[in-house]
Amino acid sequence: MGFLFISKSFKSKKHEKSSLKKYLPLIQSSADMNSLEIFLNFTFNVKWMKAKKFWNEKFDERVKSIKNDQNLPPLKVFVLPHSHNDPGWIMTYKEYYDKFTRDILDNIVRKLSEYKEMTFVWTEISFLDLWWQSATIEQKESFKKLVNDGRLEIMTGGYVMTDEANVHLYAMLDQLIEGHQWVKTYLNITPKIGWSIDPFGQGSTVPHLLAKNGFEGAIIQRIHYNWKEYFARYQ
Repeated sequence: MGFLFISKSFKSKKHEKSSLKKYLPLIQSSADMNSLEIFLNFTFNVKWMKAKKFWNEKFDERVKSIKNDQNLPPLKVFVLPHSHNDPGWIMTYKEYYDKFTRDILDNIVRKLSEYKEMTFVWTEISFLDLWWQSATIEQKESFKKLVNDGRLEIMTGGYVMTDEANVHLYAMLDQLIEGHQWVKTYLNITPKIGWSIDPFGQGSTVPHLLAKNGFEGAIIQRIHYNWKEYFARYQ
């Protein structure tokens, strides 16, 4: 209905720019850094890229020197047990669920109930929805208790982990709404942390959508090594 209304408005206004600004205002966003400017300074043909092995003596020496430097703070390693489940890749959505995901979700409830110090992260609501339909009352109650206790965290809460390169804005937003409606209805929660570890590259659209939805941060993975080095250096 919104598109139909705008279309009629443009037709009557003869596509005047004032109408475009009125119904589709350009929203300005701010960021802590300009990634386009930083990108121009990256070096992509570093020597170690041509090496047969990623790890070499130079890296080993650097690790040992850093490890023995008393002026540096100790390394902190954060381990986040999780399971990435593609709704569609080599197999179909249902095949993935039947062969893998059902057992994973069953084991999440079973193992977290057994090991009281264990935590877990889940994000693909499409699979959680399918599992929920056949889960027992006991499984559902255990799942909700784990969520409420903070031991099982729903990250992003989208229906899928959206691709960030080829997907249109409205598809990104639609799956986010779909997933958030589900977690609010069945778990009565609102996700606050994004989890985007498998899309091939990270764009600015998804972080913008998450920020507008009140998210406090996000975890990303598939970025160029130059970016990982930059973030590690400047944090």
